[in-house]
Amino acid sequence: MDIVINYWAVLVGGIVSVVLGMIWYNPKVFGTAWIGAQGKSMDEMLAKMKVSGKSMTSQYIIQIVAALVMSYVLAHFVSLLSFVTFSAGAQLGFWLWLGFVATAMIGMVLWEGKPWKYYSIVAGYHLANMLIVGGLLAAWS
Repeated sequence: MDIVINYWAVLVGGIVSVVLGMIWYNPKVFGTAWIGAQGKSMDEMLAKMKVSGKSMTSQYIIQIVAALVMSYVLAHFVSLLSFVTFSAGAQLGFWLWLGFVATAMIGMVLWEGKPWKYYSIVAGYHLANMLIVGGLLAAWS
């Protein structure tokens, strides 16, 4: 079975993922609720980053690499299943999200004490991401 990967689609999928995250976690969308669900303020989050020595640049680089890896792996599934429509790719994204992401993230509520609101915001981002990127990869295959 041949796996054919459209690397331009993978690159665009990674970029779309990062841009979606920037929009999703913007304070005017879900950012303020996401920080609040952690019991913190924006000032506390920024202060924690300064104390830990983490720079936004290094965090964005890691996030971009992670988005590209996710897009690349999702492209493998799209190719293996020979999906060529946006809706088929989005359905694949949904089922992979439900089976692996949503279920794996439940532990943050059960064992880490995060509230369901936090889970919903983070899991919602991953769902939207996998629907869009899965659809894009299939339509562009």
